[in-house]
Amino acid sequence: MVPVAFWAPGAEAVYVAGQDTRTTELTLVLPNGPTFFRLWVDRATQQVVRLRMITAAHFMSEREYDQNRAPPVIPPA
Repeated sequence: MVPVAFWAPGAEAVYVAGQDTRTTELTLVLPNGPTFFRLWVDRATQQVVRLRMITAAHFMSEREYDQNRAPPVIPPA
């Protein structure tokens, strides 16, 4: 089964590159850039927990921590 990158219309070569008990690792390309992605998706929530993107003269790496949690609100003194 080939995964569908619904949030990246036009994505090609979507591939399951690996998985463990918590995450599935996907790779894909958007050919217009070309832009290459590597995603780590939480298997329970299906949310992206880590992402790497590479394109011409640009790269990006991000991690998501504590999703669905708001930072504490501290009233002004």
